[in-house]
Amino acid sequence: MKRQIVLGSLVCLAVMVVLLLCWNWLPERIPVEYNARGDVSATLPKPAVVFGMPVLCCLLNVLVICQIQTRIRWSVFSPYLGWMMPVLAVVFCGMILIGSL
Repeated sequence: MKRQIVLGSLVCLAVMVVLLLCWNWLPERIPVEYNARGDVSATLPKPAVVFGMPVLCCLLNVLVICQIQTRIRWSVFSPYLGWMMPVLAVVFCGMILIGSL
């Protein structure tokens, strides 16, 4: 359990490193939501996305893994559910970079 928490958190924090490397190219307000026509309907400040999203993913990673260990450890999918937040962090990072560059 500890190994999975550490590895998953490192993946989430690697997203922060990637976003920090792209800091100069990111706009001051980053689009985080689009409507049905493809127009931006919500934005967040750059620091909130670059620092907040990876930290939130790390916290949710720990919560998800603890829940898996205590409640659904006998599920067929439990070994894979622990990687849900790190994968989502990487996907969201890609979406943010594509949408704002």
